[in-house]
Amino acid sequence: MNYLAGVPSVQSRQPSKKQCLDPPAQQEDSTVDEGKDGEADDPKGDSAEDQPRRGGRFSKNAKGTIPVRPTLIAFYPPQWAKLLNLAKAHMRLYVAVEDAFPRLEDAVGGQCQEVLMEVIAHFEAQGWEVEAGYYPTHKLDMCRLLFNDMQTFRSDLKKVVMKSLRADYELYPPSTAKTEEERIAAVKKKADDLLSTGKYLRGEPDDQGRASNFAHRALKNITLAFYYANTSKCLCQFPEFQEYVPYKALALVTAMVHALLSLFRKHGIDKSAQVNLQDIEEGYIALNEAISNVLDHPHHGPKLNAMLVDWAPTGMTGYVMKHKPTERMTNEFAPVLD
Repeated sequence: MNYLAGVPSVQSRQPSKKQCLDPPAQQEDSTVDEGKDGEADDPKGDSAEDQPRRGGRFSKNAKGTIPVRPTLIAFYPPQWAKLLNLAKAHMRLYVAVEDAFPRLEDAVGGQCQEVLMEVIAHFEAQGWEVEAGYYPTHKLDMCRLLFNDMQTFRSDLKKVVMKSLRADYELYPPSTAKTEEERIAAVKKKADDLLSTGKYLRGEPDDQGRASNFAHRALKNITLAFYYANTSKCLCQFPEFQEYVPYKALALVTAMVHALLSLFRKHGIDKSAQVNLQDIEEGYIALNEAISNVLDHPHHGPKLNAMLVDWAPTGMTGYVMKHKPTERMTNEFAPVLD
């Protein structure tokens, strides 16, 4: 797949014609604060214009003592940062429509490198110059930066899901629950009911009284808020999201919803920090199969396709998440093909 198809050639992406000298050698003890998994996180993760610039290998942390690693966007000068932010967007597209859980050993030398080379070739074709001395010296670092951003991408999805989850699934205890134990038990019961019956997947029945799979308002809210957000790396800038929501993109959102609802079923309170990547991946695999089953059905397949086509223009025109006012079993992934 060519991940540069449909890339807008906007003037804001055009680098200046200046070339910089090769950056000086990096000290071997360069460190930054690392995330829980020992991988350096990309601060903010947005376009270079949105981030304070720091000068290559001389970059310091907030206290001005530790150089920034070349696996962080802040390490690179402005035009390289623009190039890498575009590459990040294309890697996010790959995660959303091709493979949501690529392995490090395969991705860094595979898809990450392929996307990086495509974006560099795109810049060259446009006549956009970047600062000298960073490539190919930091080619592997750039690929690792792109891989690390996949983790940020999933973390961003988790945050969007949590903003919608309680309101759209009404994960609130009743007013009759007086003690903390009663409130927690009530939320656990609600989450269990949503999961064990598969209600978290379904919207209102259609005009024939038949189930509407993957049509719950929470799934729509989250899908549009996440993929169609107004950011430099939003996926609605790509043709793949402009006419319909891709199936795998829907499966990824739904898998995150399932994983977080499962934590509410277990704990009754927000334990989103404990979400397990393997649980999300397992749900993703099961939900892709469930979507395939729906698509094979003569009534529900066309209905699902029509819904995903209908969602896309809503997102493209600027979707605002709205909530309805409110006070692991096999069938948790099972559509209703009535």
